[in-house]
Amino acid sequence: MDSISQFVLGASVGYLLAGKDRGKKAIFIGGLAATLPDLDTFFIKPFEYDDLTMLIHHRGFTHSLLFAVLAPILCAWGSRSWFKSLTFKGLYWWYFWVFLTHSLLDCFTSWGTQFFWPHPYKVAFNAIFIIDPLYTLPLMIGLLGYKRPGWVKKGVIISCMYLLLCVGMKGYMYHRIKQSIQVQSIPAIRFTYRPTPFNCLLWSTTIESKHHFFFSTYSIFDSKSFSPMFAVPKQHHLLPYEQMPSRLKSLIYVTKEYYSLEKTASKMIVRDLRFGLFGDPLRYGPIHIFSHEIQRPISESSRIIMKRSEVPNMGQHFKELFFRMFPFIKK
Repeated sequence: MDSISQFVLGASVGYLLAGKDRGKKAIFIGGLAATLPDLDTFFIKPFEYDDLTMLIHHRGFTHSLLFAVLAPILCAWGSRSWFKSLTFKGLYWWYFWVFLTHSLLDCFTSWGTQFFWPHPYKVAFNAIFIIDPLYTLPLMIGLLGYKRPGWVKKGVIISCMYLLLCVGMKGYMYHRIKQSIQVQSIPAIRFTYRPTPFNCLLWSTTIESKHHFFFSTYSIFDSKSFSPMFAVPKQHHLLPYEQMPSRLKSLIYVTKEYYSLEKTASKMIVRDLRFGLFGDPLRYGPIHIFSHEIQRPISESSRIIMKRSEVPNMGQHFKELFFRMFPFIKK
């Protein structure tokens, strides 16, 4: 999740666990501690060979269960004089839950975390967008009223209920997408799906077949059992997996093999399709969210550079996103 969401979550957890030391100090230190795992980028940067380095190692060790177990030892020792009501053991568990809730929340996003580091697999439940005001606002309101009994606790409960709602929506959408695949007779091998920006009502999907990826969006308010699909050729024949250098195979692992290829005279372009396409591809064509460029000829030392697509008229795209979310509202 975004830094603001992680700060208010850590501040809320820290406040609730601080015992008699509840107050601005517990809120500030809890929020500050909750942002520490995301500072791993500063430690990765000096060793960054190319953009793939950050993709592999960001949300790695500092977002793992191992970090939540080990880091509180140092943090509790360094801040043992800040909380008079907590023993070293109590302070250890205070930091443990602040760090653990940070990692668990990130697991619910599409980006995911290496929760079981050093294993490279990133746990990603694809249940909530990385910025969702409906998750963050209850926590913020609860903290603003921290002097009133129960406000912070209610904020945490409401945000957790919203997260559970997102998980429930994901389960519902699974059956909707499966039904749509069957109705349209798409020879699907597998599919992945995630909420669109800032909500849990409209979901986008990436469906893999033998030669194509299909994309579509699904609103919980759709009256039809299917949504029109947009197809993108995989073109994996341009560079078979067996011929890829190890670094490029690492990139493919990061994409969970949801990728397409495009070759130009000077470079190979790998499209990361885990996150779908931006906007309505049936109307505007495919706008790939993330692409990775490798200069040709490709070798083990080739650098992988990440590119974000430029999106013209962003406001229009979000306006159409709103009307797609609520199809019963006339434009």
